[in-house]
Amino acid sequence: MARNTAGLQEFISTTSAAIFPESKLPALGTTIFTQMSALAQQHKAINLSQVFPDFSGPDYLQQRLAYHVAQGANQHAQMTGVAPLRSAIAEKTVAQYG
Repeated sequence: MARNTAGLQEFISTTSAAIFPESKLPALGTTIFTQMSALAQQHKAINLSQVFPDFSGPDYLQQRLAYHVAQGANQHAQMTGVAPLRSAIAEKTVAQYG
């Protein structure tokens, strides 16, 4: 028995537009994480771009991490970077290039 699906298809297309509004985000395509992962694989490097290495790391590093997390440093830096580091880079750039 054949079904008439034209009405269903029309309903889905008009309903999905109401349920899923057009994205206001730019169409970025490949993300930086995809690019960095590919580069890490290409160069046989450790991929830290998504912050989940597949090894536990050396003890001294784990101890330093535990210390800083206990001090409250447990978040990623803001996207623009940490203010003291940005200042240091700006000072070095001015000293180097004028």
